[in-house]
Formats: sequence, C-alpha cells, structure tokens
Amino acid sequence: MNVDVPGYIVFGAIEAAGIFAIMFYVFRFDAKLYYKEIAVASILFPFLTYMIRVEMELHPIVYPFVSVLYFTFFTYSILRAPAVWSLIISSLANIVLVVAQSILLVILTAADVISFERVTSYQRDAFALQLITAVILTLIGHRIYTRGYGFSFPFHVFRWKGENRWMMAIILVWFAVMAILFVSQNVAYGLVIAIVILFLLLYFAVRKERSEI
Repeated sequence: MNVDVPGYIVFGAIEAAGIFAIMFYVFRFDAKLYYKEIAVASILFPFLTYMIRVEMELHPIVYPFVSVLYFTFFTYSILRAPAVWSLIISSLANIVLVVAQSILLVILTAADVISFERVTSYQRDAFALQLITAVILTLIGHRIYTRGYGFSFPFHVFRWKGENRWMMAIILVWFAVMAILFVSQNVAYGLVIAIVILFLLLYFAVRKERSEI
C-alpha cells in the first residue's frame, strides 16, 4: 500500500486531538487544561494505527477496538475516571466520530470533493476528511462547554445499576455492530446504526445527569 506517511501521522494526530476535545468538553472537562497530555496521546495514536493498518496489515476489524481501548486508557490515565466510565466516555466519543465523519464523507463525496476510494487509500482525501472532522468536533465541543452544556455527573465511582447498565449494554452492541460494519464497509448502514446508538447513549446519559441533580 502506497501511504503518505508524514501526512498519515500529522493528520492522524489532528484527528485524535479532535476526538479528545469532544470527549473532554462533552463531559465538562476543559480540554485546554490537559493540552500537554492530549498532545502526547494524539501524536502517539497515528503511530499505533500505522503499525496496525500498514505495517502489520491486520484485518480492518481490529482498528476500531484498538481505537476505543486506546482512548479508554488515556481517559483513565488523564482524568483518573474509573475504567468502566473511561470506556463509556471513549466509546461515546468514537461513535460521535463515526457519525460526524460518515456524514462528511457522504456530503463531500456527493459534491465530488473527495472520493471513497482515495479516502480508504490514506491519501490527501483522507487527510482532508480528518482535518475537517477534527476542526468540527473541536468547535462543537468547545461550544458545548462554554455554553454550560454537557454531562457533569460524578465519575469517581461506577455502579452496575439503572442507566449505567443500559449504557454498557449499548456499548457492547456497538462493538458487535462495528465488527460487522468494518467487514462489510457499508457506510450508509453504518451511519444509520451509529446515529441510533449515539442517541440511545445520549438518552441514558441525560437520564443519569438528571437523576444526579
């Protein structure tokens, strides 16, 4: 596979920073206060994915699971949230990424700005998509944070009851769906299912937020 390695690393890091931004802002953490940690984690991420996708040529099904676990680890390390909450936060951010990037891919492909083939070959179209996605996620996340929106319920402990169990069940369903979608590479079905799962997660997160008031 002919991959533009510098571009892959640079824009992969930018995309990862966008994921961290939306993840922190939505859960009422000021991402700017963690810029050093986010910078290090974001730079390391594309090196890991490059090894998986290009050097080792592992099956595409591996990537989404590695991504979720990677962001879970750094959420746990940076925010000191319990491992299960870190998994929920990371999964929600990755689902937001899938939804945002899929919508942008459909729009930009329809406008003939980029092509699906060039995106999947990790060339300039892929880098443009990553950059636009990261900028949008960061701006939306920052807007949510500055407007006082987002989730601020206690993260210091996780109890297996109520909305928590539902959110974990939905995430397990998401893992199964990811496995199927990354094999079939069906963007349309992936977008619809990701949106449904995202709304379900947000619904139970809102319920939990209100129950803590």
